[in-house]
Amino acid sequence: MITAAEYQAWAEESLEWARIATTESSRAAYIRWAETWLELASRVERLTALIEDSSKEPTPTAEWPRNRIEMRMQKRRRSSARFDQLAFDFAKI
Repeated sequence: MITAAEYQAWAEESLEWARIATTESSRAAYIRWAETWLELASRVERLTALIEDSSKEPTPTAEWPRNRIEMRMQKRRRSSARFDQLAFDFAKI
C-alpha cells in the first residue's frame, strides 16, 4: 500500500510544479492534483489507524452528508470550468 508520506511528497511536488507553471490552467491542474494527493494521504492515515487499532470504529458525524454534497458541487463546477476551457481552446484552432 502506498504510504501517506508518499502521497504527501507527491502533493508537494505538484505544488512545486504549480509554482513554476507558465499558464493559469496548468497551475490550476497541478493544484487539483495536490489536493487529490493530500486527500488520499488523509485516507491512508485513517485506514492505517483503524488497522493498527481495530477496536476503533469510524464515528459518523453530522457534517459528513453536507460535506459530501459540497464536494460534489465543487467537482461539478471544476468540470464545467474545464469544459469551458476546452471549448475555448478548441475554438482557437
